[in-house]
Amino acid sequence: MKFYCLGDIGYYNDCLKKTIDVIKNKIYENKTDNDAIVLLGDNFYQIGVTGINDKQWNKFEDCFKNIDLPVYPLLGNHDYIANPFAQILYKKNNWNMPHWYYTKKYKFIQFWWLDTQILAPNSGPNISRQHIESRHYNTKASILQERQLDWFENSLKKSDALCKIVFGHYPIFSNGSYDNNSELISHILPLFKKYNVKFYISGHDHNTQLIQKKYSNNYTLNQIICGSSASFVHNISKRNEASYYLPCHSYVEIESNIDSKLPNLNVSCFDINNKNNCFSIKV
Repeated sequence: MKFYCLGDIGYYNDCLKKTIDVIKNKIYENKTDNDAIVLLGDNFYQIGVTGINDKQWNKFEDCFKNIDLPVYPLLGNHDYIANPFAQILYKKNNWNMPHWYYTKKYKFIQFWWLDTQILAPNSGPNISRQHIESRHYNTKASILQERQLDWFENSLKKSDALCKIVFGHYPIFSNGSYDNNSELISHILPLFKKYNVKFYISGHDHNTQLIQKKYSNNYTLNQIICGSSASFVHNISKRNEASYYLPCHSYVEIESNIDSKLPNLNVSCFDINNKNNCFSIKV
């Protein structure tokens, strides 16, 4: 199986089309029934979509029309501005977003898609806590947050997956302009440690980063940022010795032979400008 992760694609520009062409060639070389595309938020700039008939959907349909794979999105801060619920209601072609947050299991691998706007309501550069509440029928942000965290921990607790991977829009750690996210550090990092989540893959910062955080009990979190699959590229504001950084347009590829008797996982990042492997992590 292969998952192709794209971050901040909402401009639907030539850069994204180039990325899609690269992925398309890989799909036709060796496609399986479990392959999919993951969208890491900010799926439509600048304000998301206004409804299921918004003309923005035509951009998505045109760009992904020749990609015969399911697309599993999550929401970014720009998606929350107009009508985020429309991205859940939309059911055409290969767009598949069942809920604000959800999970999928593939034998020994399990994936979680989180809504980081709910988990970190004070972190959005262009939305407020009150705005998020209004998009959830004026439910208090604290209640929305508690519901998602309860669901997430219960799902982690029930999981027998040997490899756990979580997707979100906001990074937990970043050397980019948005810096570390104190709300996510407080709310989900303890759950990652407790249930041995090895990978957190996010967008938001428009560059490519790998930050490896080592903790006690031999636990390492691999924070991967892929926020420039179609957007302009941000520079970094600081340098962390444990991180990889490249100011490039990229995508992340998650590959595993789920029919193997032994669990195996390879997470790689590719620079679409020259198709080089930026980094690769094997588990």
